[in-house]
Amino acid sequence: METISELFTQAEGRRRARVRDEYRRRVEPIDDWAFDADEAAWPTPDVIRGLQAVLRVADASQALGLRHLLRFATGEYLLRQTHIASTNLLARQQAAVVQVPVLDEPIPFWQVNARLIGERKRVLREAVDNASTSVIQGFHEHYREFWSSLFACIEALGYPHLIALWESLSGVALEPMLRWLEAVLRDTDDTYRERMQWHLKRQLGIGLESAKRHDILALFGREETATWFVRAEMLSCFETWLHDWGWSFAEQTNLHLEQRTALPGGSWCAPLEIPADIRLVVAPADGLRGYAQAFREAGKAVLLASLPAEAAGALRCFPDPALLEAQAELFGGLVRTPRWVQIYRHIRQPEEALSLVQLERLYIVRRYIGKCLYERTFYEDSGVEGKEEAYRDALRRACGFSYPEAYYLHDIEPLFSALWNVRGWLLAAYLRRQLQQQYADEWFREADALQALRAFWGQSPYHTVEALIGQVGGSSSDVDPVVADLLSDL
Repeated sequence: METISELFTQAEGRRRARVRDEYRRRVEPIDDWAFDADEAAWPTPDVIRGLQAVLRVADASQALGLRHLLRFATGEYLLRQTHIASTNLLARQQAAVVQVPVLDEPIPFWQVNARLIGERKRVLREAVDNASTSVIQGFHEHYREFWSSLFACIEALGYPHLIALWESLSGVALEPMLRWLEAVLRDTDDTYRERMQWHLKRQLGIGLESAKRHDILALFGREETATWFVRAEMLSCFETWLHDWGWSFAEQTNLHLEQRTALPGGSWCAPLEIPADIRLVVAPADGLRGYAQAFREAGKAVLLASLPAEAAGALRCFPDPALLEAQAELFGGLVRTPRWVQIYRHIRQPEEALSLVQLERLYIVRRYIGKCLYERTFYEDSGVEGKEEAYRDALRRACGFSYPEAYYLHDIEPLFSALWNVRGWLLAAYLRRQLQQQYADEWFREADALQALRAFWGQSPYHTVEALIGQVGGSSSDVDPVVADLLSDL
């Protein structure tokens, strides 16, 4: 096996090539590029096994960087090995159309959720959702092909199941983490159900127990704050807030703000070189969701631009995805904060209108916790059959209504996206609590809070997410701050 230094060079070349290709696709070509990556040659199974062996005997000072490098290399290997199956599945989804008997024309499958969000007649939503569920059932053969390919790769790398892979790549034992999440679910349950019942009765005239997936899409698709978040004012609002806080793009030579009139997928953080060349590409958009996405990407950008250049390459270039998600949530969460909206969108009493936005956030967190609990069952062996009931029960417990069992393969993301995201949200909740305690509710305008965050970002590569949670006063034995954060302003 190559040396660790050589492996890092290979991995960093691949990471930069990925970002470069995405930048070319979404923004514009980049002519001058120092790295090239051979798609076919790296990584091999021997590379993965070699990294596994080195990690097993590494001391504490080396283990974190090695784990990050192993996570990236394993992800690249699995992407390549499952490329044919995932490409076939994606092609099927993109080509699929949903035939709804009561409608004159079919709906492209990828447009179904947008159609459900905008449809006010429940009987039509029901017809569209049922027809869409039938289409998803038709994908099951291709999902089985994908998961069979992935499970075979995992076992060939020496992992008995995906839970073992998660624990190896994250350094986190799954069961204690899930107990933590179950406590959050339990302690938010009463408020969640009461508020969901109230909003569903008020908006749609139905109860939570009788709600369907399409009802929830319609409920949260009602944009009651659209006039507060105007597309033409997004960039000036964003820059005004950062200026008030003490952040100047002109002083950050390694963080470049690029404005585009439109961008596939919306605003985006492009880490071309970490931390030397971070690009925040902003495409102004209407509505709270458009603002939130731009702020989320800004959170990732300022974190990456603040990482210490002297940190070991694997710590800098392959940070824990949960760390990035925490920073995205911290910044993105501002646009649903009443005090921020009062100051920067000049709305006198935004609390009532924002309560639905806050409820949507609680719903999303609970839904993802439900997905994590289901994934424990899904990942424990290499079979995909007979897990529909586990999916139904986990999502019903978390959301309070039934999801179609047919979604049990459709509603699961490979490579542990739900688990990374939820860990990030936990860190963000504890971090936000500390900022509020030290700098009050307007911490987002306090220069001292910005300096404290800079110090936090600067030392973050050297610690696990769990250690960072401990640094800001968090503990798996005390979920009260997370619960309070989720229930605030409801």
